[in-house]
Amino acid sequence: MRYRITGNYPAPDFFGIHPVTGVVFVSRDLRLDSLQLSSYTLTVIASDAATPNLQGQASVFINVRRNENRPVFNQSDYNANINASQPQGVAIVQVTARDRDDRDTVYYTLAGNEKAQQFFYVDPRTGVVSLKASIQNDDTARYELLIQASDRPGAEDGQRSSTRVNVNVPRDVGAPVFQRPQARRINENAAVNSSVATFRANDPDLQGRVLYELVGDYPSQSFFWVDATTGVLFVRNSLQSDSLQSTEYGIRVAAYDSVHPTNRALQTLTVRVERNPSAPAFSRNSYSTRISENFPAGEEIPLDIKAEDEDGDRIRYMMVGDDAILRFFYLNPDDGTLTLRRSLDESTRTAFNLQIRASDGREPVEKTSTVGVRITINRDEQPPEWLAAPYRAELSENTPVNDTVIRVIASDSDLQGRLQYEIRGVAPGSDYFFMEKNTGTIKVARPLNDQTATSYILLVVVWDSGNPQIEVDTTVTITMRRNEFVPTFFPTRYEASISEHDPIGRNIVTVNATDQDLPVSTEYKD
Repeated sequence: MRYRITGNYPAPDFFGIHPVTGVVFVSRDLRLDSLQLSSYTLTVIASDAATPNLQGQASVFINVRRNENRPVFNQSDYNANINASQPQGVAIVQVTARDRDDRDTVYYTLAGNEKAQQFFYVDPRTGVVSLKASIQNDDTARYELLIQASDRPGAEDGQRSSTRVNVNVPRDVGAPVFQRPQARRINENAAVNSSVATFRANDPDLQGRVLYELVGDYPSQSFFWVDATTGVLFVRNSLQSDSLQSTEYGIRVAAYDSVHPTNRALQTLTVRVERNPSAPAFSRNSYSTRISENFPAGEEIPLDIKAEDEDGDRIRYMMVGDDAILRFFYLNPDDGTLTLRRSLDESTRTAFNLQIRASDGREPVEKTSTVGVRITINRDEQPPEWLAAPYRAELSENTPVNDTVIRVIASDSDLQGRLQYEIRGVAPGSDYFFMEKNTGTIKVARPLNDQTATSYILLVVVWDSGNPQIEVDTTVTITMRRNEFVPTFFPTRYEASISEHDPIGRNIVTVNATDQDLPVSTEYKD
């Protein structure tokens, strides 16, 4: 027997039959059938190989199970959180379904309530869910979307499945609520970045975190800043640099939820500033000094007047006193140095009492301090006086050089400097003696035993170094002890033996004598 297939299109394109066994089989992938038929009819003819004209036929009905599987979502439900300001067209969440029928393509559609249809859109190919309209003016906090997946949209034999997407929108119903701060008072010397106050706000429906922002008023933003996360108010720039010298600043701070920055609360704080809190302070409670009546005009008087201001203000100095003070003294207004204008010989005063004022020159509140200054004038009205003058001394001619002869002493009741001494006079006294200038000590300048004078008279003077024009003199009489010693033989006995035949002039013996008055020459006599 032999078998073959005939009829009905398109069955012969997809099925075949074994010519000997009669086994019907699939000859082509049924999924390629553009008609996607669910049943096929085959006409099978059987014939005798010996008599092929004798044939019989039969019909074979084949049913095909198409689209066996439906799409399956990888999650039974999806959750997403967005802000009310979510832009349109930006992905919120992506749903995904898989179909085990390899050749099927999954398509997505949005179902559900009216608001879901009004505000949301799902891409039919990708499953990406996004907004198609703004939800900022809607008060819904939770949207429920029903997403369907289909492998044959619109076809009767299409398979479907669905999943739920919950979209949560945190709505900021209320703005943050401030804890009312107290007014603050600070010093204008407050350091830059030092804290002033702390703003605190609570948000019952906080979605992110509370942030703070300084929003006014002029000129507070130039001199203060607020930490965005802590609410601590700090000094931005030195308050002394405020050209307005404001004594009050109105601080306005906004607080908002970081997720909803437009829903804000405002709080004001008054910061009062103490201007010019410190007056200049002098380094001493009073100043005093003594100067000589010969103090040079134009010289700075040694007082070291100095004032400081803790506010860092520039200090100006001013002298307060009678006309005589202003006539004799000049005060530098910048550094406080005091200078003598003219010679003190033009006045008989022995002291000047004046006031010096230090000012910080601040507006509108100027602060000053005053200190007293006393300048005592050492006037040389009395000359030095000798003590125990005139002076006498006795001296051996054998006194060594630099030995002390006598010390003369003077005193001065109104000493301006120090007493100075000097020998004045005529030779030979001034040649053999010298005087120490500061002590009045007279000493031997050269050997005295080369002279025969029995006395020397020295004229000595003394003066005050502070007023050297006034000198006082006296005399010093020095009596000399000369030839104090007789020559002395050593040894005292000499022996010698000579012959009566020795010639005249022959040396017999040498005798030796010394004299403490040497170097005066010694003469020998028989």
